[in-house]
Amino acid sequence: MIRSIYLFVLFALFAAGGVWLADHPGNVAIRWDNYVVETNVIVLVSIALISALLLTLLYRIYVWLRTGPGRLGGAFAARRRSKGLEALSSGMVAIAAGDANEARRAAVEAEKHLSGEPMTLLLAAQAAELNKDDRAAGIY
Repeated sequence: MIRSIYLFVLFALFAAGGVWLADHPGNVAIRWDNYVVETNVIVLVSIALISALLLTLLYRIYVWLRTGPGRLGGAFAARRRSKGLEALSSGMVAIAAGDANEARRAAVEAEKHLSGEPMTLLLAAQAAELNKDDRAAGIY
């Protein structure tokens, strides 16, 4: 509620400033070397506002491009982790159900996405034990 009142007051001030500028047009002359630019205040203020908006837009695009690769890599890492956790869950369910082939497939999938995590090692060891592969179970 306070934010909307604040915005209303801000817009009212901008409108009052615009009306005042329309009532008092004034002239501006800019001299630089042999060049002279003559215009009124409203055009000068408009050019200044448009320039400020363009600079802000260019800055935001620059920041977006600079931080883009990190955000993109983070999204890929989160997706990879999610797939790994899903494979862990399905592998644990397969072990509980006694499905040796599904447990082994899920262990390989989990290791592919979450390499080196302790739970993937546990899943691989449990899958190897379920497959009666004592050598592989001893490795994990």
